Amino acid sequence: MKVLTVSNLYRPYSRGGAETVVQTMSEGFQEAGWQVSILTTTPFAGSKSFRAELSLEGKESVYRFFPLNLFSYAFIGKHSMLARALWGMIDICNLHSYVVARRVLSREQPDLVVTHNLRGLGYLLPRLFAKHAKRYVHIVHDVQLVEPSGLLFSGEEARRLRSPLRRVYRLLTRYLFSSIPITIFPSQFLNDFYTRYGLFSKTKKVVLPNAAPTSNQKKKGHDGINFVYIGQIEKQKGITVLLEAWSQMKHENCRLLLVGAGSYLSAVQKAATRDTSIIASGFLTQEQLDAIWEVADVFVYPSLLLENCPRSIIEALSRGVLVVASDSGGMAELTALSSGIKMVPAGDSGALAKALFESIDSTKVGDSVAPVVFATPKEYIEKLIDLTQKT
Repeated sequence: MKVLTVSNLYRPYSRGGAETVVQTMSEGFQEAGWQVSILTTTPFAGSKSFRAELSLEGKESVYRFFPLNLFSYAFIGKHSMLARALWGMIDICNLHSYVVARRVLSREQPDLVVTHNLRGLGYLLPRLFAKHAKRYVHIVHDVQLVEPSGLLFSGEEARRLRSPLRRVYRLLTRYLFSSIPITIFPSQFLNDFYTRYGLFSKTKKVVLPNAAPTSNQKKKGHDGINFVYIGQIEKQKGITVLLEAWSQMKHENCRLLLVGAGSYLSAVQKAATRDTSIIASGFLTQEQLDAIWEVADVFVYPSLLLENCPRSIIEALSRGVLVVASDSGGMAELTALSSGIKMVPAGDSGALAKALFESIDSTKVGDSVAPVVFATPKEYIEKLIDLTQKT
């Protein structure tokens, strides 16, 4: 059996949890005995990059190409608002991507197509796969089909989404994504969000939480208490709020480990030079991340955004690590799974500082809360395949 996975970004250009989910699902498909092909983007590297170049990466067949546009989605944050607006208009109806994807589909003849975030690949692809793929599933990761940037701050939904341009954008996405047979949401919040704006009204909608990575690692003993953040180092992820909260704490024998890359990394590294209890490591490999998880006592996720169901929180809970997170979006749903997660109002540094301080008392080095059992990658894939066979 063959699966074609379609994602706007994939390693080594991964930026966040969505790409990690794609990788985890690929591993799950392989464990279930499927052949995996990936269709994704690559930065412009001459005219040859307009064609889908096939390479064997591990056990995956990966097709990479540059969709004809002003620039690569991987670098969208480096461009002006006007350039991004023009880029977005081309992206919505990118005929070049449609032609390339159809050729890959014809060549691979997969038994199943699974699409993820498509911004940067073009929004014509769902209609292509709905018409020509044997079986087709789309997985939603964020609010990108209602808010083009994918960034919607907690408490600003009504004001921000009233604009005429965003209404037009929703009309387009509502139509272009209307023919998908099955749409999967990792959280009930995201399902309700899209229902509220009229998307996926004709599709079979299923809430299926993300899988947790398989890990047999055990926590290592260490001195002090390690507070860990893993994710994009951006202001919208609440990094400035976290630093402010940390400055309010008496954190003797405590460390704050900030892992990830982003536009705010240099500012965080400067803060680390002033406060030696802060360690800003930048981007780490999976092996290095595993080493961080082994010594993590409290995982902190202070995002200011309406988040779906962050995979990093799922990983923390699956490893038995205490969690302090913003009470917004789908994150609040996780409180039903574990007593080891504490929610605080998004953007409230005082409440965050209090929650972090309280976690010191409830955390003993070497101890942890009971790990939450999530589906393994293989179990997740088996559920997904079962859904496609029933439709």
